[in-house]
Amino acid sequence: MKIDSARRKISANNEKLADAVAYVSLAGDCYEARDYAQAKKYYLLAKNTYAELKEDAKVEEMTYKIEAVDLASYVGATADIFSLEPPANETE
Repeated sequence: MKIDSARRKISANNEKLADAVAYVSLAGDCYEARDYAQAKKYYLLAKNTYAELKEDAKVEEMTYKIEAVDLASYVGATADIFSLEPPANETE
């Protein structure tokens, strides 16, 4: 009985680990596409999954990536504001 229980736990952990890896991959794709909201969502899902698995180094890595997404989102928004052309003078 204990062996079966241990096997189920290992199997569940492996599934969670696979989910976390998939979330990180999706987040990376979204980040490259500049879809920062979705990237952050997937990094948060990965972070929570790694936290459940007690993978502290991975939790820290996801925290760093989330901060990078936040920064990219802010910089992108700021760049968009400053790249706007002033309205054309209609009297000219």
